[in-house]
Amino acid sequence: MFRKLSIVAFAAALVAAPLPVLAQSKKDSVVMAMALEPPGLDPTNAAAAAIAEVTLYNIYETLTKINEDGSVSPLLAESWTASPDLKTYTFKLRKGVKFHNGEAFDSAAVKFSFERNAAPTSTNKDKSLYQAFEKVEAPDADTIVITVKYSEPNLPFLLGQAGGSIVEPKSAPTNVTQPVGTGPYQLGAWAKGSSITLNKWADYRNASAIKLSRSASSPIRPRRWRRCCRATSMRSRASPRRAPWPSSKPIRVSRCWSAAPGPRPSSRSTIARSRWTTSASAAPSSPRSTARP
Repeated sequence: MFRKLSIVAFAAALVAAPLPVLAQSKKDSVVMAMALEPPGLDPTNAAAAAIAEVTLYNIYETLTKINEDGSVSPLLAESWTASPDLKTYTFKLRKGVKFHNGEAFDSAAVKFSFERNAAPTSTNKDKSLYQAFEKVEAPDADTIVITVKYSEPNLPFLLGQAGGSIVEPKSAPTNVTQPVGTGPYQLGAWAKGSSITLNKWADYRNASAIKLSRSASSPIRPRRWRRCCRATSMRSRASPRRAPWPSSKPIRVSRCWSAAPGPRPSSRSTIARSRWTTSASAAPSSPRSTARP
């Protein structure tokens, strides 16, 4: 989870770079590679880490923020207090915050988000946490009170994870493809299978501190090659080179090979890389159970 570097953190690293480096390249955009493409852009309804890598602290924000060293700092909540038994937490919310669609951020949005995460139909990865909330109260627009069924000393940390992203009630049904949050970036374009582009949101509450105006994330898609030969039927008289073990039953062998970028194997080396599939019973473990090239 902490291997993720948000766009905001990346921009801070650029600001801290030596002046000669900045002088060489005065760019306000960045292209980042991703291991996987996210299946959607709503971190509150799926567990894929790729969703948070793109959206957390960029498009969506949480009440608290988990820093790279594991510490917790205020984000949408300016401050919080906990009862002595660590069951009740009172969060004072940041004022003047808006969602990308112009709706105001307030305690009603927080209450909606947390109750949505705990709903029976919820697919939030931290659903059990939100179901452990005895009640979520909004005494006024700038205050949210959470009562947990048990003592939870780590609640501020847990609320800073992707599952705790605050969503705007009206946009929640379409956030998978049209995300709306309070973060410094908005979705610019999503070319599925190619790239996701985020653009700086001009109306962000602290827009002057955001140094990058554009970010593009591209999934790494290694060239893969796969060869499958037609299944063949062989009997026990087949040589060990052709069949990995002797059997009294007919077996069907499928030779399949797949690999990341690299030279295409020759036909003579294909069998050595084959994955054998048989309809006979499992073979006993023995030195002969491995085919040799």
